[in-house]
Amino acid sequence: MARIRGKFAWGLALTLDLAARSSLADASSSLPGSQSPGAPARATICLIAEAARGSELRSVLNELLERDNVDTRFTERARLGSAEVLETSADSGAVDVFIVPRGHDAVRLYFRAADGQRFLVRDVALSSGLDALGREVIAQVVEASVVSLLHSGVGISRAEVKAELDSGSGDAPPSAGPAGASAPARAHDSAPDSAPAAASALGARRRQPFALEGWVAARYGVAWSGAGQNAQSGPGFELGLGVQRTVFVRARVSVEFDLPAQITAGPIDARASADRWRALLDLGTSLGRARALAVSIGVGQDRSTIEPIASRERSVQLAPASRNTPAVAHTEARFEVGVADFRCAFGAVLEIPLVRTRYNLDRGTSAKQLAQPWAVRPGAALSLAWQPRLAWF
Repeated sequence: MARIRGKFAWGLALTLDLAARSSLADASSSLPGSQSPGAPARATICLIAEAARGSELRSVLNELLERDNVDTRFTERARLGSAEVLETSADSGAVDVFIVPRGHDAVRLYFRAADGQRFLVRDVALSSGLDALGREVIAQVVEASVVSLLHSGVGISRAEVKAELDSGSGDAPPSAGPAGASAPARAHDSAPDSAPAAASALGARRRQPFALEGWVAARYGVAWSGAGQNAQSGPGFELGLGVQRTVFVRARVSVEFDLPAQITAGPIDARASADRWRALLDLGTSLGRARALAVSIGVGQDRSTIEPIASRERSVQLAPASRNTPAVAHTEARFEVGVADFRCAFGAVLEIPLVRTRYNLDRGTSAKQLAQPWAVRPGAALSLAWQPRLAWF
């Protein structure tokens, strides 16, 4: 679960947010540097290094700040210098935000009020990096802090934030320190000890939202049936829809089109091909940054064709092509890894045909069994997928 390190828990951020929108709203016009009633609220967000990759973080930030009637503008930097945070420019009317990744599992957020004299610093720990959940956590902290700077007099001094910048260690994650300890630059960033129960419940829900995600993939599968057959393989595709938090559930349909493969059964050579479809349910858990393990179960059907093509005995006459559609039970263990909205999934497959198929040589009054496929059919699959986030709830 993603959490904010130090003593700045979600109760603090949401308490400031609620206070800024209610009781502090009437007094805000008298506080130095606070947003005047009726004045347009603006925020400039600077994304540093990895935070600038892709458009997903911008989208989430823009969506949340729009709810507070804050116009948002984005800039990008490869690195952040302390002078940019401490800039002593005239009142710009906008809150400046700097989002600085610190390794793969943390970000530091710097905020400068519109008057250029009040600052906030936030350290946010991320359970699985800048994935969908990590982006939502960052956006929630940014929203609460921007609203607080716009509509109240909270903040720390320039000297305190300079001390925080001087104590930083590049891109390394912030050190944990003793329980309950906090950096000097956050000493004045306080709030009442008792947050309303409703705010705490809201904070718990917003820390871990559910994501509705799509799944569109190209697939290549391989299966072994035994009975003297070569491996059957072919391309296909997958379509799915899932719900994800720390664990995920995904409904998925896969379709494969096997390339023709040769079967040798006694004196007969035959060509086999099949079209396969499966209806699957994936149950999985995150292993960290854009990695997951999953188990899939489901059922489907093979539409297979077997065509005898040659006989090594002159007395054996070839039968016409035969077609059958056996039902199949499917299980699969999957490992998924990716970047942004793209995933690569490796699957180890076991399938059980629910109809047994035998290859017989008909000798008029008798029949000789030449081969029989395995009762359990092993296989493997590789999928390259696009997994877009469709909604949060």
